[in-house]
Amino acid sequence: NDKTGQKMSKSKGNIIVPAEMIERYGADAVRFYLYTDSNAGDFKNFDPTGVSNVIKRTFLILWNVVSFAELTRPDDTSAARDPHERDILDRWLLSQLQTLVRQTTEQMEACNLTAAGRGLADFVTVLSTWYVRRSRERMKNGTSQERVGAAATLSTVLTTLAQLLAPLTPFLAESLWQRLGHREPISVHLAQWPTVEKRLVSEVLNADMDIVRTAVELGHALRAEGGVRVRQPLAQFVLAGVELSEELSNIIRDELNVQEVHV
Repeated sequence: NDKTGQKMSKSKGNIIVPAEMIERYGADAVRFYLYTDSNAGDFKNFDPTGVSNVIKRTFLILWNVVSFAELTRPDDTSAARDPHERDILDRWLLSQLQTLVRQTTEQMEACNLTAAGRGLADFVTVLSTWYVRRSRERMKNGTSQERVGAAATLSTVLTTLAQLLAPLTPFLAESLWQRLGHREPISVHLAQWPTVEKRLVSEVLNADMDIVRTAVELGHALRAEGGVRVRQPLAQFVLAGVELSEELSNIIRDELNVQEVHV
């Protein structure tokens, strides 16, 4: 069907020519849109705007993350600390990555490409809007250990993303694989499917970071309700009914521009 739900036909003049869509947006964007727009078996209302949004909201965001990783990558990342000794954001992202690998594997084995694609798109969004945004300063001006740890974490995540995206967006995944500098194997399509590294999974940290992100969202909403801009510092933010480490509380403090966070 077309974007209004009408059946496509030449008499109505609402035919979408696949070759034209591929020429305009690329095969991967069209493919990923068809996977993620609706479940298999459902009627599909094809809207070129949706294909364009795939590029804007997933592909370009991913590519911006890659560009930032290249820009801030130290010359030598071999001295990166064990993942368990890295910054809390690194530990959280690696834990989230394991969840993504597990869920994507289960969904692909069940031929649920819609859920798999949507999960990957959501992960790319969180990678950019939370991890990279929160890590930007330390990746640019942090200590040597902070910069090396963040670079190693981001390299692992992007490599795994290339492998997970390969069945759904083969050209994008291959381009990402080559841009990351992988030579063994020479192609992402010859690489082994990633497996869950259970030692990197922290359900407690995952849950606590969810609380942090929710608290930040609520805090911004309270500022907006009171007409107080984020650049104006406030004395305190009080969060009831939860327990958070000092590291996590500091994230809330920085995000909301408050002097103290009381849990």
